[in-house]
Amino acid sequence: MTTSATTLGERVAATVRAHMGWRRLPVSELARVLGLGQRAAKRRYDGVRDFSLTELERVAEWLDIDREDLAAGRMPERAA
Repeated sequence: MTTSATTLGERVAATVRAHMGWRRLPVSELARVLGLGQRAAKRRYDGVRDFSLTELERVAEWLDIDREDLAAGRMPERAA
């Protein structure tokens, strides 16, 4: 299943939120993984600012999902 987000950045952010929510991971953990402050991580989480390619790779590895799944908006089974 895919999200209804319209841009690639929105789709990635929505997918990250779904995977993090499914695992009950806080934004503070995303900030730690990305090496960012919590405010900067929250902007990416909310889709206000796009993830860089390097950040996308880090998030995919952290969440143990393919980068392509993030970009395609594939949700975890329980969130779908």
